[in-house]
Amino acid sequence: MRITAIPSLGLALIAVWGAAGAGPGIRAGANYAFIQAEGISPQTRPALLAGATYLIRPIDQVNIQFEIDYCRHHLRFDDSTQSYSLRMDYIRLPGMIKVHLAGDEDSFIRPFLLGGGELAVKVGQRFTVDGENQLMPDIYPVDMGVFLGAGVNVLGHLALDVRFYRSTMSIVNRDEFGDIRNLGISLSAGVNL
Repeated sequence: MRITAIPSLGLALIAVWGAAGAGPGIRAGANYAFIQAEGISPQTRPALLAGATYLIRPIDQVNIQFEIDYCRHHLRFDDSTQSYSLRMDYIRLPGMIKVHLAGDEDSFIRPFLLGGGELAVKVGQRFTVDGENQLMPDIYPVDMGVFLGAGVNVLGHLALDVRFYRSTMSIVNRDEFGDIRNLGISLSAGVNL
């Protein structure tokens, strides 16, 4: 009896989600990355953010959204003698809940709050000192974090949002660097297809 209950529950959830609406989308925007570390005050540079989304509407006021994004973090910082640049490229896998504050699916403008967690896999990095490439093998290949944000849906298909992200773990694997975490603000526009 337990064996048939699990597939039955899964089919029921799929039917509810399918009836309420679900579908793919795309999003793009800018990412402003920072790092939280003692003694370092980097300057951020806007970098590309682009990806695909999948939105599930179990009920009208609450949506569940999964994404796969490419995101670049680009930082510059200087000390008294040298200039440093750090670029890290990530594939991010965020999952979130969006809660609509007013209106319905047919509203012209519909504000929402969002929150969730993400797993980010580093797919590239470049570290330069005074323009010269340097090895920096001590950055973990995986980062995990949480984010909060707000936005608006326009005409039911276009979503504009801003998100604040904070890493829940240090991104470096060396004790002498201390605890260094990714922080970021992203601005994006997305279209549900």
